[in-house]
Amino acid sequence: RLALHPVQPAAWHRRLKTVWLGFDTDRGIEVAWNCVHLAHMPERDRERLRNEKDLLRDVKHHHIVRFFSAWEFDDGNEVVFITERVTSGTLKQYIARSHPFD
Repeated sequence: RLALHPVQPAAWHRRLKTVWLGFDTDRGIEVAWNCVHLAHMPERDRERLRNEKDLLRDVKHHHIVRFFSAWEFDDGNEVVFITERVTSGTLKQYIARSHPFD
């Protein structure tokens, strides 16, 4: 189960994507609820996004943001990705803080 809260102070929103801060009550962790709006995307990009969604389900690596779930709404206009929440800074800084190299 997820509890959703807007990212500080409201959801981050662009034409193609809205990001919400969520809390996964089963795992006890904060997650990013990424809602990608497909209505304004070319069909080629929509298909690429759908393929990436399927590919991410199989990727498991401690240097890659964890992927928890994804689905597409029945109307085909939005895809939701639930991922690990990444705090501010660069990806390199995040990895150094949370996944130090051995």
